[in-house]
Amino acid sequence: MVDKNKIFKFIGIAILVCAVIVFCVYSLQKSDFSEKTASIPDQTLDLPDQTSVPPVQNSDINIAEGPFITALTENAVIISWQTDVDTIGKIEYGIDGNYSNVVTECEDGLAAVNKHHIVIINGLRPGTTYNYRTVCTEVKSLEKDNIMLGNTAIGADYSFTTHSTADDDYSFCFITDTHEYTKRITRPLSLVPQDYSFVVHGGDAFAQIQTTREINYALIEPCVETFAKFKPLYFVRGNHEYRGTYPDKLLEYLPTLTGEWYYSFRKGDSAYTVIDTGISVDDSDQRYGGLIQSTEYRHNQFNRAKEQFKSDEWTTAPMRIVFAHIPFMTNKENTDPVGGTQAWTDLMNDAGVKLVISGHRHIYRLDLPDEEKNYHHLIVGQNQIARVEIKDKAATVTTYEFDGEIVETFTVY
Repeated sequence: MVDKNKIFKFIGIAILVCAVIVFCVYSLQKSDFSEKTASIPDQTLDLPDQTSVPPVQNSDINIAEGPFITALTENAVIISWQTDVDTIGKIEYGIDGNYSNVVTECEDGLAAVNKHHIVIINGLRPGTTYNYRTVCTEVKSLEKDNIMLGNTAIGADYSFTTHSTADDDYSFCFITDTHEYTKRITRPLSLVPQDYSFVVHGGDAFAQIQTTREINYALIEPCVETFAKFKPLYFVRGNHEYRGTYPDKLLEYLPTLTGEWYYSFRKGDSAYTVIDTGISVDDSDQRYGGLIQSTEYRHNQFNRAKEQFKSDEWTTAPMRIVFAHIPFMTNKENTDPVGGTQAWTDLMNDAGVKLVISGHRHIYRLDLPDEEKNYHHLIVGQNQIARVEIKDKAATVTTYEFDGEIVETFTVY
């Protein structure tokens, strides 16, 4: 006859042994995982999109990024910043320390509730210095009949100076192809005189845009640290800005007054046009998986440039400068469907362009006017910075290496 007590005792011992084995395996796996993750430096971790982080309740409001200026003209400015919780964002601004003017970020007649804020201020006076500050009110609830606002945080004081046609003696800087190495932004800008009025980034700030967090740490953060709270960053879209998971989000973080990557502005005797040169291969290139559909877009850009080059803003400017990422030198690089390099060269000749500044090749090159083109064409290298001084209706360009050594200086009249 089977002894039931022995059977139950055996089953109990078996369960106990299994439990001990499971506990040991779990402990070893946990220890191994801890050791592996502890050996990974913070910067290699995949940083999450900020928009995926749930709102933090009952917290103080912190400025996570900015503020920074991405567009500036004689009469308008765009100021952007980011908060760590959902807030209603405003900009208070004025002259001589006065903050009597307020602009609230709105969307379709409603105060916008965001972590990512963009405020456009119009109606400014040319050549005027304005002080400004952010004002953020936390939104804790938007439920029906239960809208709850939290604390209001007032940011630090900053300033900017609008452009003016009277600006006849100033400078700007051009950097390019920084590819997420932020010292390619901060280091070169520390080498030049700090009186520059604006900075142009010539594109390829990224290898590819995999998370929106990359936009902050690879471009916005070093620019804010160096200049962008007070001076505008004009961005030129490069071919690497077409790559990754979130290339379509970049314009939200670097807004322009036109809402597009091709735009123009005027400062003093100089007119500037920014061109999006697209990718360096045909749209059908398999590396882009059929996502690039730029034919109509780039035709529109070409036609817009033709109209811009006929405008009073352009034709009355003695100095006319074009910024582009890919050089207008060979059709192998510039695959623009409107006719490639030759179409743009003819257009810029007719428009009286004096200087084209680009990047892309990572090495320095200067092409002088010749039988085919009437303008200087400068390619700025990857670890270089070009400082352009505008004075007496001329542009004097000095390019520096990463160590401060001067590569070359030339003047365009």
